[in-house]
Amino acid sequence: MKWKIKINEVQKELSQTNIISAQLRKRSLAADEFSIFSYETNFANSGDTIEVFYGELKRFKGLLAFKKIVKSPDGDHFNYVFKGPWQDLTELMYMQSWDEYVDSDNLNFLKAKTRVVLNVDKEKKMISAGNQVEEIINYAKTEGVDIDLKLKQIDSTFLGDEISDITCANAILRTLHWAPDIVGYFDYGANSPTLELCRRKNLDHIDLSYAEIKKFSFCERDDLRLDNVCIIYEKTKNVGDKTYRSSIRDIYPPNSKVGGKKSLVMTVPLNTQNSNIQNNKIETAPIHENEIN
Repeated sequence: MKWKIKINEVQKELSQTNIISAQLRKRSLAADEFSIFSYETNFANSGDTIEVFYGELKRFKGLLAFKKIVKSPDGDHFNYVFKGPWQDLTELMYMQSWDEYVDSDNLNFLKAKTRVVLNVDKEKKMISAGNQVEEIINYAKTEGVDIDLKLKQIDSTFLGDEISDITCANAILRTLHWAPDIVGYFDYGANSPTLELCRRKNLDHIDLSYAEIKKFSFCERDDLRLDNVCIIYEKTKNVGDKTYRSSIRDIYPPNSKVGGKKSLVMTVPLNTQNSNIQNNKIETAPIHENEIN
């Protein structure tokens, strides 16, 4: 089988193009990249779409992100870098619809805002991480992003998280932050590139013989290993005009240091446990014995 590309619906084999080299980089929860080094000054232009095929299997689809001039003693050549649909998610602000009150008409209406609440629905009920990512992807699709979603047992639920001015990509990463074993990758075989999310232990085994691989490497990722996990339960107490905070920590392994390198920390505000203590000084006029009754 041979590698082929299609730029703006014009298809050709890589061997028939005036390129020096090409590289396809697949990433987890990041933008896939297809990079071409060529002597051609107009191999592609801003906004051009490229599709990459191995035989009849589509392996990549994306837009030209940038064109870089490379100077060397052998002469100038150009590096064209195309990025997949995750790049669109990094450029699009995530918005949710909120009720807004209008004084003049005494009415409520929905208005899209960049203040968002993750992991809960509009009834303030917890939803799964998969459902939250689906909501984000559906919003991106309404804004013109060519993307679909496929979930595989992403049913964990997390605490509500309110944040403002965040992109769709960062909203997904923030949602999945507490499930670091989830990987995300794109399948380009369907009509639209499909983001597939799955836990590492549930990944499918595949046969690599079709790719004519000559060699591959692997290693343990100790750099991803956490030293500890800590959950901090925090509550506030109002005493007069002052506010105090107290907290309880659950740490594993016990007695390990919190907040250092490779420490995963979550703070849980116990809003229902807030308490108010009010101190008042009461002054009265003298009360005589005969006036008690």
